[in-house]
Amino acid sequence: HCAGLPVVRGRAVDLDASLPFSVVRRLFEPSLRSAGRGSGADPRAERALNGLTTRLRGSTAPLADGGTAAIDAVVDGVEALADVVGPMVVTLDDGQWADARSLRLLCYLADRAAELPIVLAVALRRGELDDVLVARFRAAAGARVLEPKELSGEGVARLVARRLPGAGPELTAACGRVTGGNPFLLCELLAAVEAAGIAASPEAAARIERLAPR
Repeated sequence: HCAGLPVVRGRAVDLDASLPFSVVRRLFEPSLRSAGRGSGADPRAERALNGLTTRLRGSTAPLADGGTAAIDAVVDGVEALADVVGPMVVTLDDGQWADARSLRLLCYLADRAAELPIVLAVALRRGELDDVLVARFRAAAGARVLEPKELSGEGVARLVARRLPGAGPELTAACGRVTGGNPFLLCELLAAVEAAGIAASPEAAARIERLAPR
């Protein structure tokens, strides 16, 4: 749950790019299936699931040409879920790997978010997605863009101390220098230090350069 709201969560993978609507189906079909079954089953959820599956499975029509059926199916699914669980948060991680049709549908949901019972959060890696789609997400009504920054020196020190107790200032400074404060790279570097069994000592700083990811 996020701020007391139920979360519909999904993550794109690199294989999704060649599978039309794969990400949208993975986002909504499991929740609709769950809402349409059991003692508290909601008939609208079951109808929405059938509509989503029928309209999206095997579809290759671009959204600009016959795509209104796909849009209607997703909106029906969101509204049907809201009838069961109430307002919700819909999140997609690694959106840069999602198929183009799913991303266009999510852009449409972003445009309609003020009218629908959802908060939509999409994480995208910069430089790996069509700039037009990125611009559409940014331009959606009420959109808020969050761009994580590099860790500060204090942030690097706290993370190093958590993973490598006893690390001194030389080792901490080396970790920050070779990763530029990038949290992902820093975690990968610290994992490599742990895997190599390198003791947290001043001498270890000299080995950091060789372990740092490219």
